[in-house]
Amino acid sequence: LGFDLPACCCNGGHIYNFVREETLFCDPISRPLGIRLYHYLMDKGLPFIIYTPDKVIFRDRQMKRYQTWVERNSHVPPEDRAVLNCIDEPDFSPETTTYIKFLVTYVDEADRLAMLEELGEDAAGLSCVFSEAGMLDVNAAGVNKGKGVRELARIFGFDPANTLALGDNFNDREMLQTCGIAVATSNAEADILAIADHVTVDHCSSPITAAVSTLFPGLLEE
Repeated sequence: LGFDLPACCCNGGHIYNFVREETLFCDPISRPLGIRLYHYLMDKGLPFIIYTPDKVIFRDRQMKRYQTWVERNSHVPPEDRAVLNCIDEPDFSPETTTYIKFLVTYVDEADRLAMLEELGEDAAGLSCVFSEAGMLDVNAAGVNKGKGVRELARIFGFDPANTLALGDNFNDREMLQTCGIAVATSNAEADILAIADHVTVDHCSSPITAAVSTLFPGLLEE
């Protein structure tokens, strides 16, 4: 994408500088809990993706999400292709991996509750929230996009009260509550629409551009 600014990734669990290729902040799941969750997902046959400080790792190459990226890679120049890693590669080890986030795909609320019940008291060490239907984001407890924004503010010295945030799903709640101007897309979840200061176009219609153009007329023309 050509980013020249740091990005807040993994629901706020990782702040990464793309220019210097370095981690500025990382709040991972505890390794023992990450290992336990990994084996649970493997035993249940659930599709998942692991996010680490330096790579994204798919469970297998048959996953729909993996195939989507294979298709995408086939249409872009080699230098723009995403690196697709899988757990069957020699350099992957569950015991040494730093787990920032698990994305468990094609699951529902019953799957989430079953996972938390199986983990028992250890489940208190996790934050589990849907980022869209069927997509469960699992981070360390306390990790969310609001915390990520506050970490960005600490590192770069800006005030979240003077910041605009845009979201559409449940994992955006804390970010919208942290920032001074909360914008929701028109097709956002009802709970997100309820806390928005402003509602803009749907998420396929350039909502950032639309929101900034409405709230700050002329800014994008400068």
